Amino acid sequence: MNIYCQFDQTNLYSTFPNDFIKINISGGSVFAFVLKVMDDGHVLGVISGGDPISRKITRDFECLKLRGGWQVELLSNNESYPKNKKFLSSPGAFHRDKTNTFITFTKSDEVFKSTVTYCVEEKSFREIPQSATPYPSWVIWPSEGERLSGGKSIYSFSAKTES
Repeated sequence: MNIYCQFDQTNLYSTFPNDFIKINISGGSVFAFVLKVMDDGHVLGVISGGDPISRKITRDFECLKLRGGWQVELLSNNESYPKNKKFLSSPGAFHRDKTNTFITFTKSDEVFKSTVTYCVEEKSFREIPQSATPYPSWVIWPSEGERLSGGKSIYSFSAKTES
């Protein structure tokens, strides 16, 4: 018998930046990107269960990690053009410039609403360049084959415009 599962069971403290996980925190199961690994915990970019937020987790939890080969497909729309600032502070929106990809999250530890932006290639937090193109909608695929064949995606998202 051959059994295939898209996710591997692991522990949060065994994950690395840019891993995509499913974890049960605060009484609910959520999808999240691992953004930063620190001595005293991990910073996650939680994308399901409300507005995407960055959240520091200081305890180890069991979680599911999506197997290698998964892809994020950035979907172009009428708002996807260079220097469009409409989605600069929209949680969950991706942006791309010539070399880097960024995603924005609301900071969960702030009293007043503020955002933080994560650079995927550099695996660090930094501002989005003014020349970047916004991609407010995107889809996570388990593999390139699933994406190319129009198969089943893992998760899809559409950011709200800034108010």
